[in-house]
Amino acid sequence: MELPFAIPSFINLPKTSRSFFPELKWVDIEKMHRISDISALYTAAKAGFSASFSFRHIIEKDLSDGSLIDITPIKTMPSLPVFLMYQPCSYMPKKQRAFIDTYKKAFST
Repeated sequence: MELPFAIPSFINLPKTSRSFFPELKWVDIEKMHRISDISALYTAAKAGFSASFSFRHIIEKDLSDGSLIDITPIKTMPSLPVFLMYQPCSYMPKKQRAFIDTYKKAFST
């Protein structure tokens, strides 16, 4: 039995992946489940419902304990930029400021 495949609905995965893997032949996109939430993609894969995509930092523990398996080809993927955007304001709640500072510390180069 073939494992269903769930793809994020917020990106055009076949088009995007062809730019990284021109040799890749995609199956019929209509046969894939489209899920709009990263957490739902993770939950579907974790429950054994489907194979899916996720960010490595989300599933690192699951990969190391063997509860999820990385099935991506052994090929270095180009890094994609990540942006944190917020509107400047005269007052910023402490939680928001703490998040911004933590994010900058974690992702600054």
